[in-house]
Amino acid sequence: MFNRRYRNEYKIVTDEATGKEKIIYIGSYYRFELSEEGKKARTRLYIILLVMILLLFAGGALINNVGSRIMYVMVPYAIAVFPVAYLTMGVVRTALERGDMEHIAYDCTVTRIRKSTVGIMAFMGISFAGDMVLIIGNSELVDMTRELLFAATTLMIGGLCFYFRKQNLKYKCVPVENKRLQENEKHN
Repeated sequence: MFNRRYRNEYKIVTDEATGKEKIIYIGSYYRFELSEEGKKARTRLYIILLVMILLLFAGGALINNVGSRIMYVMVPYAIAVFPVAYLTMGVVRTALERGDMEHIAYDCTVTRIRKSTVGIMAFMGISFAGDMVLIIGNSELVDMTRELLFAATTLMIGGLCFYFRKQNLKYKCVPVENKRLQENEKHN
C-alpha cells in the first residue's frame, strides 16, 4: 500500500493454514479493451507522441527569443516541465503494464496521462497568449521570426497534447471482476 488514498482497497487476512497475515487486494481491476496488437499500436503511438512533445518542448526552450526573457511568457513554459515529466511517467508506466491493473496502476497510467495533457495544454496556452501580447505590444523590439517560431512551437505542443488526450479517451479501460477476491472468499 503505497498511498493512503488506496488503503480501503486492501484487506489484511490471516491464512488459516500457516497463521500468517497477508494483504490482499479487494478493489476493482481495470483492463484495456484491446487485443495484443492493439496494445502494441497504442504503445507505439504514445511513445511517438511523447517523443515529438519532448523534442518540441526542448526546441522551444532553445529558441533565443525576446519572450524567453519575459516572465509572463517563459514562466508558464518553464512550469510545463512538471506536467511533461508527469506525462513521461504515465507513458512509461502504460508501456510496462501487463494484464489487469489495480486502481493505483490505473491512476498512474490512464488518469495521469489525462491530467498531464490538460496541464500541458493550459501552460502552453498561457505561454502562447503571453507571446502574442509581447508580439502585438512590442512589435518593433522583437525578432518576429523567432517569436513566431516560439508561438508556433507552443501551439504544436498544445495540439499534440490535445490529440494525445483524444487518443487516451479513445482507448477504453473498463473495470473487471476481482477474481482473486472471489477465490479467497471461497477458501474462507
